[in-house]
Amino acid sequence: MGVLGLTSYVNQRSDVCFEPYHLSDCVLIIDGYGLAAQLYNSYSKINSSFGGDYDKYCKLITNFIENLKKCRVTPLVICDGGYEKKKFNTVKRRNLQRVYALEKISPSCCNLQCFPLMMRHVFREKLKELSVLIFQTDFEADSEIAALSRKLNAPVLSNDSDFFIYDVNYIPLTSMIFDRCEGKGKHCYIPCQIFSVNNLLKSFGNIPKTMLPLLATVLGNDYIKTSSFKEFYSHLKMDKTKKMRPGQRRVKGLVDWLKNETFESAMAKILQCMKKKARRNVKRNIKNIIKGYTNLESTLNDYLPEYIGDKNNIQSEEVLELINSFNSLCCTESSEESDNESVSSKELLGSSSDNPDSEVEEELEENESDVSSDEASVKNIDVTVPKNLLIPSWLLHESRLGNMCPSINTLLSIKVYFYCPQVEDYESDWAGSISLPILQVVLGLLGLSSINYWYRKKSKYVNSLLLSVKSVSGLDFPELDVLHMLSPSEKKLIIFKTLDVENPSILQSFPREWHLLLMSIVFWSKANESSIKYWHLHALIITIITINVIFRQVGPCWQKKTFLKKYGSKMKILLKNNVPKSLPFECKSTIEAIEMVTSDDCLIALDGLIPYFHVDENLNRNSKRFSRNIVHTYAQLQSTFELGVTLNSLLSHPFKRSHLGNFYNGTFLYNFTVNFKGRTNVLSYMQTLLGKAPSVLNLYIAVYNNLMLLIPDPPKQVVKVKKPKKRKEIKEVKMETCNEEMSDTDSFNDANNRYCLLSSQVIVNR
Repeated sequence: MGVLGLTSYVNQRSDVCFEPYHLSDCVLIIDGYGLAAQLYNSYSKINSSFGGDYDKYCKLITNFIENLKKCRVTPLVICDGGYEKKKFNTVKRRNLQRVYALEKISPSCCNLQCFPLMMRHVFREKLKELSVLIFQTDFEADSEIAALSRKLNAPVLSNDSDFFIYDVNYIPLTSMIFDRCEGKGKHCYIPCQIFSVNNLLKSFGNIPKTMLPLLATVLGNDYIKTSSFKEFYSHLKMDKTKKMRPGQRRVKGLVDWLKNETFESAMAKILQCMKKKARRNVKRNIKNIIKGYTNLESTLNDYLPEYIGDKNNIQSEEVLELINSFNSLCCTESSEESDNESVSSKELLGSSSDNPDSEVEEELEENESDVSSDEASVKNIDVTVPKNLLIPSWLLHESRLGNMCPSINTLLSIKVYFYCPQVEDYESDWAGSISLPILQVVLGLLGLSSINYWYRKKSKYVNSLLLSVKSVSGLDFPELDVLHMLSPSEKKLIIFKTLDVENPSILQSFPREWHLLLMSIVFWSKANESSIKYWHLHALIITIITINVIFRQVGPCWQKKTFLKKYGSKMKILLKNNVPKSLPFECKSTIEAIEMVTSDDCLIALDGLIPYFHVDENLNRNSKRFSRNIVHTYAQLQSTFELGVTLNSLLSHPFKRSHLGNFYNGTFLYNFTVNFKGRTNVLSYMQTLLGKAPSVLNLYIAVYNNLMLLIPDPPKQVVKVKKPKKRKEIKEVKMETCNEEMSDTDSFNDANNRYCLLSSQVIVNR
């Protein structure tokens, strides 16, 4: 959720508010998507301009989890679920900002906040691969994380300023170096910093802890706009120093004012500054938000394994005092409000309205430009899960276990689908447009008749109505309550029909982990038939083989120096003894071809493939050479795969879970697409590139042949045969003829010029 201005204010006092901490021997509650973003940003060589280097990202996740295990830390990862109605404007605004940022992105100018589409999905699935405990809340996770932290007496790892307000042990993500462990053996630990709420209160002048939720609420967050308190702030005494930003001055001014107030008096005076019509709604909103900070309960308690522990969640006396105070305050009759209405803002706040902080006013108006008045900015907010939310118990159970895509909760709660913008060609339709038929099937299975979906249109973020379908290819959908009771074959049939897979039996020749991606490729190639060319498919094949087969055999390696350091001596022997071998017998099954791949051949092949993991220097020097059209085509594939994953999760995973971290590197894929695009015969080129690694070449051919069988009308490559050039004929012209032709124009020979006679012999090339 986040509290406006609080993070920068606390960071300015980091020497007071934070203490050194050695993370070891404990349970660690992790804000899942906060960690996902911070890990991605921590590795500067991950470039989002090509759609995401997911394989590198997975390596970062693996390294971090391994470091936690070295330090005997048990990670418990909690991820956000769906969006509630009160989060609607925040999500819409952030996606609009992404649209603006991604329009100008290039390899030489890549915004760290422009995360690839499947980052969160890859993060979740990789953690499950690593057997990490990961759960998903019904909606926003902050209060659930705080509740679990109190229950287990465990620190929280996050980057959300709300945890400055919750009375928990809070470790900011920015204080941790993810690839660093210190000490040895049982004394191994991760150095970081931990937040001390008591030190914060001291820096605030020892205001009571019960004031913190009120402070956070009046500063503003995703659930209540700061502009709701604009009249209050206009009469609040502010520090005029230029050393602080307007947001920080607002925090300091509010803290200084709260020092002389009780919780009840502060609430009364804040409400007195509101217009009478808005006062009741603001009061209700403040009550719900403060309750969210104090009455902490978790729906995930029953999902925790026994070895995690079960400590009692005891509310502190201060928290109980806050709850009782607020409950009594809420019983105040509206007549009391009208009695106090005549008291001026000057008397309430103890400051002059003649000198409001103009910079703070400007910031409030800039941040909340869509709000024209207090009444317009205030909405009825219920921070609890809506009781009338019709989610079957089986679906909610799977969702909390992290087996359901969070967008399903959003669809059921507010009937909205937010398409997350990607790097695309802004002159073309948004990349997700080709996958709308899959979304219609998801809506039909959920029992929804229609939704609003938000998407990029040119450089804007707009919405449209999308109707659902009740059947696909004559196959009617069951009710949502019994959807999970379908047999695996019935569930697979729905996916086959939705993704338009005509020859599903061919999938049996591929590993099960590949199936969902291959079906997405089939749908993508059919839905975008005019744009998909042979070079796109060839580039996908070599990318899948490199990351899913070669990397698994010899380990991931993206740098030539690292590769030579690890395998340099062995490569000298392999290349010295390598004799061109004939291809082994052609494998009809991809699985069989994978089993025949040798580690030696993987090393030889990887030696020639590593350069394709790096951005071409020409792109860095000249951004005009960057082809957004190529990236756009693969963005369409990612949007198709994302909804394919959503459909598979809704049907309880009839196909094996799959994520792009095991298949996809956007930079590698882009470079090979550019390479293949200029080739007259790609297969002939691959025989040259992989000729010294015959088992890898054999796999390439097997994948290509089987994929062409899956796609009924695949894009074909016309191999151009170069005709031999004709030699130019050289004819000698008779001198007499030349002399006759020249005699009319030049009959004079200079006896003193020895070069003059050369004009009498002419050789003409025709």
